[in-house]
Amino acid sequence: IESGFLTMGDKVLVSPLNEICTVKSVVVDQVAGWTGFAGDHATVGLVGPDMAGVVAGMVLSDPASPVPVASRFQARVVVFNIDIPITKGYPVVMHYGCVSEQATIRKLVSLLHKTSGEVVKSKPRVLTGNCSAVVEVTVAKPIPLELYRNSRELGRFMLRTGGHTIAAGMVTALL
Repeated sequence: IESGFLTMGDKVLVSPLNEICTVKSVVVDQVAGWTGFAGDHATVGLVGPDMAGVVAGMVLSDPASPVPVASRFQARVVVFNIDIPITKGYPVVMHYGCVSEQATIRKLVSLLHKTSGEVVKSKPRVLTGNCSAVVEVTVAKPIPLELYRNSRELGRFMLRTGGHTIAAGMVTALL
């Protein structure tokens, strides 16, 4: 449980399925109980319309304030020591929580100063190793995302290619 709490009998929205389910059971650290709080490793039993489609990586939230679902977003990334520069259209695998999803660097928005975070160059042609930048990322299918400033856990990710981690980032805007 990343934030808030979950109680047996709660109605929850499963994103990105966009279906409302009811919490049937909450098991925290292999002990059945009524409630799970932020930080608990919980196994949650759900009752709802189509439970066959619920898989790891989906997010449960309050139907009154759902977690946004997006397939395009802007992010601030730190590029690690890489051999091949990152260009517009660069294919990557985005690791987000326990999910890995095919993604593409759609646009290089700006190059940032490493320490101050100020824009050094707008619309750079490439991103080389050991730099910071703002990029636009597109994922293959919509995923539940939060802005980093709203939820650190749901607003950060890693980018990998060829079995190597090439960048880490945080979501700054949903597009």
